Amino acid sequence: MTQKIYYEDPFLTKLTANIIKITKDGIIFDKTISYPEGGGQEGDIGIIKILENNESIEYIDTQKLLGRSIYLDDFQKFK
Repeated sequence: MTQKIYYEDPFLTKLTANIIKITKDGIIFDKTISYPEGGGQEGDIGIIKILENNESIEYIDTQKLLGRSIYLDDFQKFK
C-alpha cells in the first residue's frame, strides 16, 4: 500500500520513495506526495528522478488505481 504523504504535509515538494511495482498502467511507489485525480480535481503533475542514473521522467497525471477510499474524520468539508 502506498503511504499518502500529501495528507501529512500537503506543501512538500520533494520525496525519496521506492518503486513497489511497475505495471502496464503505471508505477506504484511505497509513498507519494502526488495527489491523485478524483472528485473533480485533476491529478498532480511533476518529475520523477531516478537516482541510479540521474534520469528524469515527467508525469502529467496521477491516478488511484488500487486500494480503497480514505475517509478522514477531521477533514474540513465544504458546505
